[in-house]
Amino acid sequence: MYPVVFKLILWLVFVVFFISVVTGEEYTVKKTVCKLETYRSVKYTCKRPDSDRFEECGDSEPVGTVVQPQCREGYYSPSALPLMQCHEGVWDFIATCIPECGIVPANANSVPWYSYIYEELPMEYRGRCGGTIISNNLVVSAAHCFETTRTHNALDYAVVVQPFSPTFAKTDLEAKGNLYTSIHRVRKIDIPVLYKGELTNYQYDIALLTLQTPVVFSASVMPACLDFHQDFDKIQLTSGNVGTVPVWSSPVTGNSVLSLHEYPFITTETCLEKAPPTFQGYITGDKFCAGLDNRTTIHRGNSGSGLTFPSKERLLTRHYLRGIVSVSPEWSIEHYWTPNNFVTFTRITSFEHFIKSNL
Repeated sequence: MYPVVFKLILWLVFVVFFISVVTGEEYTVKKTVCKLETYRSVKYTCKRPDSDRFEECGDSEPVGTVVQPQCREGYYSPSALPLMQCHEGVWDFIATCIPECGIVPANANSVPWYSYIYEELPMEYRGRCGGTIISNNLVVSAAHCFETTRTHNALDYAVVVQPFSPTFAKTDLEAKGNLYTSIHRVRKIDIPVLYKGELTNYQYDIALLTLQTPVVFSASVMPACLDFHQDFDKIQLTSGNVGTVPVWSSPVTGNSVLSLHEYPFITTETCLEKAPPTFQGYITGDKFCAGLDNRTTIHRGNSGSGLTFPSKERLLTRHYLRGIVSVSPEWSIEHYWTPNNFVTFTRITSFEHFIKSNL
């Protein structure tokens, strides 16, 4: 009996030793390289231990490799990116870059964060409303643009970045678009459950469109900036401060031209004072007003567009999204906003949780 037990003990010792050797070898292998993840926002060059120059990186790099990270076009880092080094299978630093936001390039003839939302028909894309890019797969617009969504599939809609016309034939997309024009079908449309349209005076008039394919950012295509801090919101939304909205020339047809128009912020008190009695109820707590002294008549087709306000930051001017075009006193009568009137905008900060939960 004892010899059998002794053999069993020896066998167990051998198994334990064998497992420890094998796992030790695997552990050693893992510790000799660092895996280098590929990110949309960052590109790398590597200087390996046996080299004196930086070269293209691979998926895994040996211990001792030094990496020079660099933000890709359309992304930036608030601070300088330090070198990364592989130590015992782990990088001592992981570089991250965030999307550039709210910058209008010099001599630009387009708005980098503007998109237009279309209903896809058999032969054409028919414009519905404007939209604002806030991430590479999310566009914000107005809920009233999609009041038929309950009977229409979100897949019937498409978002065009760098649009060239409010309505166009499908064959025109490649012929008339520019290098940055891209079309993205919509995967889903999220609207606050409390949105009831005119029944509740267009409160909660905001919609988030999730795209099936991501938007590729560049110097010409980037999201508008978002900032939900109340103090900054109040600084930007001060009487007399001027924001801008991308607007199609009127009437909105296939020949319309897109341009930026200025809208000065006006206080709720002034807005109520100027509003017809029948419209005062539409100036709800989640809205603010802008316009009044604007001299541009804007037809329907511009609902859902974003109102942004500039902020000087170091050597750059960034534009922050503050409101979404909602309704105006002339909405149901003449279908456009008169020069001496104003527009109500859905206030972005009122929907911080709704937006962040979808980002």
